[in-house]
Amino acid sequence: MPESLSERLARVQRQLEDLSEATRIEWLRAARQSFLTIEERNAFRVAFDASSGRFLELLEEKWAIEREIRAAQAP
Repeated sequence: MPESLSERLARVQRQLEDLSEATRIEWLRAARQSFLTIEERNAFRVAFDASSGRFLELLEEKWAIEREIRAAQAP
């Protein structure tokens, strides 16, 4: 059975929260340690860019679902 709009919204919000927490943990880890090599620094930047891209995708999906919900509720 297909997900309802509210189920889709809840799923996306959970994914955003999970990604936010994972990103927060990575930033704290990076702030507490210095990178000994350029490779470590570059690996962090690549991972951060990927998570940022995913975060934007999830936000776009969330906003689209919210627009669908508003449209469905409009008279």
